[in-house]
Amino acid sequence: MGDFFRKDVKFLGTVFIAALKMLIVPVVFFALVVGVSSLNDIRQLGRIGTKTMLYYLITTALAITLALGVAFVMSPGSNFKMPVLEETDVAINEGMPFIDVLIHIIPSNPVQAMAEANMLQIIFFAIMVGIAITIMGDKVPTVRLFVNECNDLFLRLVTVVMLFAPLGIFGLTARTFSQLGYEIMLPLSKYLLTVVIGLALQVVVYMIILRVVSGLNPIYLLKKITSPLSIAFSTASSAAALPVTIRTAEEQLGVDKKVASFTLPLGATINMDGTAIMQGVATFFIAQVYANLRSFY
Repeated sequence: MGDFFRKDVKFLGTVFIAALKMLIVPVVFFALVVGVSSLNDIRQLGRIGTKTMLYYLITTALAITLALGVAFVMSPGSNFKMPVLEETDVAINEGMPFIDVLIHIIPSNPVQAMAEANMLQIIFFAIMVGIAITIMGDKVPTVRLFVNECNDLFLRLVTVVMLFAPLGIFGLTARTFSQLGYEIMLPLSKYLLTVVIGLALQVVVYMIILRVVSGLNPIYLLKKITSPLSIAFSTASSAAALPVTIRTAEEQLGVDKKVASFTLPLGATINMDGTAIMQGVATFFIAQVYANLRSFY
């Protein structure tokens, strides 16, 4: 039975994730091009972009603050026992200067960026293509029609892939527990609980912002986004859930295509609040485990 879960069931999850990854690059590229080219005025891009970046910065700052606060209260690594300690040499690479980061966003070869799934470079190139289409207007009707039809095509492919979501999610979950087992989960339960509490509090923050800004009922939203939530939970990847998120936002929530196509791919790349919470808690956890080891030795 164990071999079945480790080998055969693993196949279901692996194929499902591969199919989603296959769609990430074309969905992001064409969604962004369609979103930007749908704007009647380039100044709209500036307004939407400014509001989007402000929202992302605020929610990320709140996520980090919540993570550190919850970790301070929970102390996830205070009683953690590490049975074996191995000394290893760790090489720490120097951080890239900010100006180099900005330069690196501009792809010298857009095809290579797509082949390597370099999302920031793909986003930059897609935005530039969308801006060019907007500026040229009626001079490129064929190009505009092409990108719109490609966007519809790949979103339809997402619908097809999602038909196999129950099998794929089952395979991913079963594989994880069959490989790790419950035994390894128990020593890390306090760490996992701290992360979950941080994520839950961040969801509350989202719901408050949603209610205040839009007046939309948060329960209505949660019911509509069960599909992208399940994909994100089982894969731990916002990029893998992106195609489903875009489809859900446009078809289930009625979000304007030009807004969803611009904000969601950008958010999946730079607005990783869940990762911020996990890393904030992990920082506390590692520091406390190291302090315990120092006091032990």
